[in-house]
Amino acid sequence: MAFSIKIDGRDLKRLENALEEKGKSMIGELDVIVEASAFAGLEAMKRATPVDMGTLRNANSKGRIGPAHWSLFNNEPYAPFVEFGTGKKVDIPPELQAVASQFKGGKGIVTTGTLLDAIREWAGRKGIPDEAVYPIYLSILRNGINAHPFLQPAFRIAKKFLVQDIKDYIRNFEL
Repeated sequence: MAFSIKIDGRDLKRLENALEEKGKSMIGELDVIVEASAFAGLEAMKRATPVDMGTLRNANSKGRIGPAHWSLFNNEPYAPFVEFGTGKKVDIPPELQAVASQFKGGKGIVTTGTLLDAIREWAGRKGIPDEAVYPIYLSILRNGINAHPFLQPAFRIAKKFLVQDIKDYIRNFEL
């Protein structure tokens, strides 16, 4: 007697149909999972964003790009310079070099006059005397400002949530 395994084509067709039907609902289910991780990332982004007047933190947002495709972002023109630092104090992780390179030099973002005015306004809010404004300005021009990452840590948190939620989804997958 020969040992054999029978494969019934009708069972494969039923499996194929079940997977096709599940596939239609999976995108919606995965979209909810990805949005939840984007929301967790947005909350982390808000907590990590440096605050002076709140403009930068209030510009943190998330947006749906497409099915199961969400993005965390900040549209303030100076956000990348806060994230990565400037001048001698730039701190860019290797995996973000391409992203950061588009902001190198900051052309058109801040002019000398507006930078000096911004430092003067900031110093006034902090109670720093006016005679300290120009030395602070020169120090920033010579040395730059320290990086204060807020998007990078948020991305890592969102990714951690997403990986765990996808693992849970796969573990509980049912046809």
